[in-house]
Amino acid sequence: IFATIADMQARIAARDLVELTDDAATGTMDVARVEQALAQADNEINSYVAAYYKRIDASTPVPPLLTDLACDIAYYRLFRIGSPTERAEKLYAAAIAKLRDISRGVAKIDQGEKTFEERPAQILVDSSDRLFTRDSMRGL
Repeated sequence: IFATIADMQARIAARDLVELTDDAATGTMDVARVEQALAQADNEINSYVAAYYKRIDASTPVPPLLTDLACDIAYYRLFRIGSPTERAEKLYAAAIAKLRDISRGVAKIDQGEKTFEERPAQILVDSSDRLFTRDSMRGL
């Protein structure tokens, strides 16, 4: 989980969360709808992040950048289809652009440590520079 209800409440005004989720007109935030939006954000983030980084699990601290992106995506998802505000659309577009950068390795979410899955019979070798290149063979 990249972001929690508390993270959303820290970034989005309480009245906005109530307005976006209170279909029953109770005057309170619908926690289930916010959790659903956060779950959708997690899935979207994982689809980009998994392309470059190992899967982040519960034992790994969540990088603050991913918490911010999860909240922005969830905020956008809370709007009814076709009615997001311009601010929500910009936040979502910026979040997706950042996720694309992360998936291509242009932006980093942590120290930038890539991990590679172990493969049976994999051999990794360090080697010196090539002895015979086009430049070294020119004129022979």
